[in-house]
Amino acid sequence: FIAGMGGAQFALPGAEDRLRESSEHPPVVLLAACDPANAWGATLAWPKREGGAKPQRIPGAHVFAWDGHLLAWLSRSEKHLLCFVDATLHSDPAVRERLAGLLVDALVELLHQPNARRRALLLEKIDDAPAGEHELAPRLVDAGFMRSSSGLLRRRDRTWAREQVAKVRIIGAVEAGPEEDDADPDD
Repeated sequence: FIAGMGGAQFALPGAEDRLRESSEHPPVVLLAACDPANAWGATLAWPKREGGAKPQRIPGAHVFAWDGHLLAWLSRSEKHLLCFVDATLHSDPAVRERLAGLLVDALVELLHQPNARRRALLLEKIDDAPAGEHELAPRLVDAGFMRSSSGLLRRRDRTWAREQVAKVRIIGAVEAGPEEDDADPDD
């Protein structure tokens, strides 16, 4: 622990410099939910949710943020996503569309981080509904997620088969989740 450094001392090397880079397109920031740099659930209250699952600052869970907007919370199993891109939080439809697109692109890019060991991402639930029934499902399917009986599945593209450069940059955690091998496309 270094006095005066705050949460920056817990970041990956170079993350602070990359966050300070001036960019036309700020990166999506992926933080561990219990990271001191994550203000939600500590300094800032989590956005209000009516019933159902609530985000928590627990080890293994992650938050996606962009330009001061909380986009989503991903559970430690990476099977439950709580989305914070809705009309109650963002009244402007154009803003909602932009944030939803960034979230979907960030989920895809999460699989393709150079140091990540993830081979697949299976979303069983988004908010408290089956993933395939959520309003974000069509965007996820358009981004390469496949519908299965378990939810929405996206496999990591092979390096040589990757068609395009990342649509968004992600800064933050890239470690694989504990259940990366549980995603079965035949379900």
